[in-house]
Amino acid sequence: YVMLSEGRYKYVRTLVEGETEELYDVISDPEELKNLVFDSNYKQVLLQYRKAMIKELKRTDVQFVDDMPGVAKH
Repeated sequence: YVMLSEGRYKYVRTLVEGETEELYDVISDPEELKNLVFDSNYKQVLLQYRKAMIKELKRTDVQFVDDMPGVAKH
């Protein structure tokens, strides 16, 4: 998996085709028990972190960034 934690949220993406992404509010849910990916109120946050993850992987020259498997549909 790859992970990005910035500010209030933590985003996790596995490297297995069709796996569900994870998004947590680490302030209100420090134990990471509620995956916000399934909450439509966090759709924009999810998209923002997904994009930021790709940008960071490209910035650090991670070779598999363009070949990452797709994520589960929500």
